[in-house]
Amino acid sequence: MHIPTAKRWQGVLIILFSAATGLFALTDTLGPYTWVVGSPTTATVWADGISSVGSNLDTVNCNPTIDGVALPYGSIIAAVDTLGNCIGACRWESGKSAITVEGYNSSAGVVTPGLTAGQKFRFMLWDSVTGTQVTSVYSHFAAPGTPPPYTPPTADSLFVTSGLAESWLDSLKGYSPPALALPSNGAGDQALPVNLSWSSVPNATSYAVMVSTSSSFSTTVFNQTGLTALSSTVSGLANTTAYYWKAAAVNPANPNGIAWSSVWSFTTASPTQAPSAPSLTSPTNGASNQSISSLGLSWSTSAGAISYEVEVSTSNAFSSTVFDQAGATLTSATVTTSALTNNVTYYWRASASNIGGTSWSSAWSFTTIVAMPGAPTLTSPSNGSTGQLTSPTLSWSTATGAASYSVLVSTSSTFATTVWSQTGLTAHSAAVSGLAYGSTTYYWQAGAINAAGANWSNAWSFTTAPVAPPGVPSLTSPTNGAGNQSISSLGLSWNTAAGAASYEVEVSTSNTFGSTVFDEVGATLTSATVTSGLTNKVTYYWRANASNADGTNWSAAWSFTTIVAMPGMPTLTSPSSGSTGESTSPTLSWGTVTGAATYTILVSTSTSFTTTIWSLTGVAGLSASASGLANSTPYYWEVSATNAAGTGAWSSVWSFTTGSGSAVLWVAAKAAKTDFAVKGEALVYSLNVAGPVEITFSDLLGRTALSMNRTLPAGYYTVALKDFSLASGQYIVRFKAGAFEKQAGIMLTR
Repeated sequence: MHIPTAKRWQGVLIILFSAATGLFALTDTLGPYTWVVGSPTTATVWADGISSVGSNLDTVNCNPTIDGVALPYGSIIAAVDTLGNCIGACRWESGKSAITVEGYNSSAGVVTPGLTAGQKFRFMLWDSVTGTQVTSVYSHFAAPGTPPPYTPPTADSLFVTSGLAESWLDSLKGYSPPALALPSNGAGDQALPVNLSWSSVPNATSYAVMVSTSSSFSTTVFNQTGLTALSSTVSGLANTTAYYWKAAAVNPANPNGIAWSSVWSFTTASPTQAPSAPSLTSPTNGASNQSISSLGLSWSTSAGAISYEVEVSTSNAFSSTVFDQAGATLTSATVTTSALTNNVTYYWRASASNIGGTSWSSAWSFTTIVAMPGAPTLTSPSNGSTGQLTSPTLSWSTATGAASYSVLVSTSSTFATTVWSQTGLTAHSAAVSGLAYGSTTYYWQAGAINAAGANWSNAWSFTTAPVAPPGVPSLTSPTNGAGNQSISSLGLSWNTAAGAASYEVEVSTSNTFGSTVFDEVGATLTSATVTSGLTNKVTYYWRANASNADGTNWSAAWSFTTIVAMPGMPTLTSPSSGSTGESTSPTLSWGTVTGAATYTILVSTSTSFTTTIWSLTGVAGLSASASGLANSTPYYWEVSATNAAGTGAWSSVWSFTTGSGSAVLWVAAKAAKTDFAVKGEALVYSLNVAGPVEITFSDLLGRTALSMNRTLPAGYYTVALKDFSLASGQYIVRFKAGAFEKQAGIMLTR
């Protein structure tokens, strides 16, 4: 076979046709090549459609053109690879059907350029009429792997275009795999890591290498592609282990795969020291909520390890274990036994071993998930209850291990849909809203929730009332906290409530209404009058309710306090009744009256008090000083007590007679001491503090002839004896002012 040569001249590939051979002669600036084909793999490139036989060019459909002009017979068609090498040529003439293209060959150690599988190539033409070389040729071919027959895209599928296009050759298998170099086939005692090397392959763009423990490479322990070097260092292999390896040359233009070398083997050396400790990966250190039924543990591989072991313990000292598993290639384990318990912290570790020793990882911990909570027990409303409001409060018991609760309400016992639900509850009750009246039946259940899941109660049901309950009446009178309320005729009133069929009002001394002093019911009742049962000065509570067929609604409780009782009659104390020689501005005193707020005092010259000489009202104390009285005049006086209930009965009428007016009274700012003496025809005394003064005249038999009581300010006093209404005779005069007491004898002559 004649093999063309190629030549490049100033960047242009020159194709020379040889008339003797009918082929192009191609030369290169480096000199002519002599290509020995040997037994090349060939491919047939069809210029157009293929007949059903697949061996002849369909001359009816094939009409190569150059810029629309048919290619004249005698012209040359050549196939050229991307490096410019001519890989086949023929003369275009009647009956010509194909060009035989040479493939890459390395037979007998001689490398022969040509096409490799998947390599691109193009056509070049020589127009025999114009003597013109044409390089811009476009050709159509089926996609790689498409079997004939197939139909070309146009009737004339070989034609010139404005740019150079290339076509894929799909059936050529011309690659040569690399030759393995080191380690030699069957080599033993290879130190880790192992370096693999191989020979170069022409036209290879990269290399790939595989390592496996199986000669069939069903699984691989190392697989690397995209290598540009002729060697690769393999790490992660085990000691004392047989491995198989192979390499391949890669060219992306090959759509049919890559050619792998033969398979070689080597055996790694025995370890001389313990492997490094593995690194734990899952679960993470301190992880929580871990399964007790299927817990996966995993860790990384360790260089030189021939076996692994994993332990789980409740102690970080691993004095005892609840799980222990070992294996040659073990890098994960699943704890599926009943060894783990809910909500317990465990420690775990993994070791890597070889004949050089064992290395343990650091210990990590995890905490198992809590146990599934118990199911709540529903408590209220009772199962099957009726007449419920549309906003009932649902209650349930505490569930063991529950972190929160959820509640579902549905009109279906299967809870296919819900009308109300709530989650994340920490209390044991929930107030439902949005339900309907009209005797509607609802189903409800509560679920206890924690990290382990949910546990639901049995479903209970309740039925709402046929109509809505009435509104709540609003109290109006008496106002809340009102005081001085009548005990004989107290009016209570409130507003109407929507939907009410009747009302009721209660009065009680307790705001819990355990007992009542008044209770009245009426269909249209919005007021009531309490005429009995109330006591003075007592705080009472009252409320009203509205009722209908669905229930009763009570108002809030208000309070009122009844008026105090009418005060009693005062008891007069000073001056004593019938006393004489009283000052014209005497101090009148009386005793305390229970319930009195103020007092009123009247002074008159008539026992019937038809006229009054002096009066005073609104006195808060128990004494008052009269004024404007005349000397040597008898007077009558009385006192009454008043409070919110009114004025009580008047006291008894007492009398006193004023003195003649000859008494000398001198009041200093303050006397040095309290003292008493009889000086001539007068009584002389002094008071160092204000207070009551009592002067009593008694006969020699101890009988009281006259007594005078009054409250006087501090000072000095002189009273003439003639001003006292006493008969002639001997008397004992007793003087008392606070704790001071003194007496003296006198002889009175009228």
